[in-house]
Amino acid sequence: MAYMVYEHTPGAERETTIDFEAQTARVDIAPGQWATVPFLEPAQVKDGAFSFRIEQGGLIRCYEGTIDENGNVEGKMVFKGGMEGVVVEFSTESRPVEAPPMPA
Repeated sequence: MAYMVYEHTPGAERETTIDFEAQTARVDIAPGQWATVPFLEPAQVKDGAFSFRIEQGGLIRCYEGTIDENGNVEGKMVFKGGMEGVVVEFSTESRPVEAPPMPA
């Protein structure tokens, strides 16, 4: 089972695909660039809850969330190492971020 989620940050909305069968996450690393990285340890969904960690770009990303009966995912990702304590919410719901106005 794979789930596409959106990581909601103040300046951008990034797509991430979580694949529990392949034990990988496909993360948006830059505009038009993706990386597929393995989970650092096996993850499973139990009673709708999950957690896993990945390493990408020298940072550990710790994901925790839930999946409801309709396949909707929501949770939080916390960085470890370099961006310690930064929390990013994610969900299957897209929340596009408006671009700032262009200077005159």
